[in-house]
Amino acid sequence: MKKLLILLFLLSSSVCAFAGNWWVINTDNEVIGMCRYQPDADDLATRNETAVFSKKDLSFYEAEYRGGKIVKHVKTKKEKEQEEADRKWHREMKRIEKHMKRKAMKELEAEGDEFVEVKKDLEGGE
Repeated sequence: MKKLLILLFLLSSSVCAFAGNWWVINTDNEVIGMCRYQPDADDLATRNETAVFSKKDLSFYEAEYRGGKIVKHVKTKKEKEQEEADRKWHREMKRIEKHMKRKAMKELEAEGDEFVEVKKDLEGGE
């Protein structure tokens, strides 16, 4: 009985090991899909796609097909610069939107409308 309890404990506490993923690659050598089972080769062939197996535990967005295998994507300088430009654009747009809302609210208040909750939100800062 004791051995059975130990066995049950070991089985219940063990975690399934990561076996790997199949990655679908298009003709431009881009990762376009991922699955845990081997995709149908005939189906892939109808779209000139291939599948590559990898034991690397990566998310879809981290995976890159390079040199015939799946590797973790490392952002290029251009990608990092674009991300920073996007962040700046969003900050600027947020400031513009807030300014436009404040201006519209002031004009509507001058016409007699009241904005209690919106005013609290807009006065919360940039």
